[in-house]
Amino acid sequence: MSGWSLFQDEVRKRLDQLAASGCPDPLFRGHNDSTWKLLPSLSRQLSNPKWHDNKEARLFHAFNDLGAHLIPANSSEWAVLFQMQHYGIPTRLLDWTTTFANALYFALQKSPVSPTVWILNPYELNNLASGQRKMGDMHRAYKKSYIEFLDMPTKPVGAYACVGDNTVARIRHQRGNFTVHGDFHLSLEKYCPDALSKHVLPLDAIEDAKEFLQLAGINEFQIFPDLDGLARYITKLEL
Repeated sequence: MSGWSLFQDEVRKRLDQLAASGCPDPLFRGHNDSTWKLLPSLSRQLSNPKWHDNKEARLFHAFNDLGAHLIPANSSEWAVLFQMQHYGIPTRLLDWTTTFANALYFALQKSPVSPTVWILNPYELNNLASGQRKMGDMHRAYKKSYIEFLDMPTKPVGAYACVGDNTVARIRHQRGNFTVHGDFHLSLEKYCPDALSKHVLPLDAIEDAKEFLQLAGINEFQIFPDLDGLARYITKLEL
């Protein structure tokens, strides 16, 4: 049996286990290096000599103020934060998707070292974080705005899974969901290991995985449905 077939069987087995336990709709995340920890991008800024405690709020206000004409009207503060994450600004969010193929796409980007797909049971995570086995909705149901959350003297430990904002094209096309992290030092796999499984794709299976994505119609323009994504997609076509 090929490495790609073994990988698919491993993933299917895990999905069957999750469905039997009451989680038919897990979340997926792709890394191109299996050694990367499940920590938000803002955690990597802590070692920056220019880091300061007000940095997170300043990033938010700069994006919200300068990009006001580009952000959909009446967006909540959390919805703005979701957009910041998708455009590469460091935040306390970690991207997830409801689609295995999308996660696999990201795992295969930028010369993968050990492409990996993580699978998360969001209900198990949220049960640990809040005592409720349901997906969170930060920009509609959560009582605190993002700035009110930042002003809390003590942030919640661990992380919390929440739905994305489908009014944003990138988030909608990537079937984006998120985990919101209260602690920049505690990785998700340490906080709630029972909610996670890690699946490393063998290097000899990369070409088969790429063929699978091509057949599934997963490409730059499908993932990034804007002119930037279209340009990258057309550049790779054999026209």
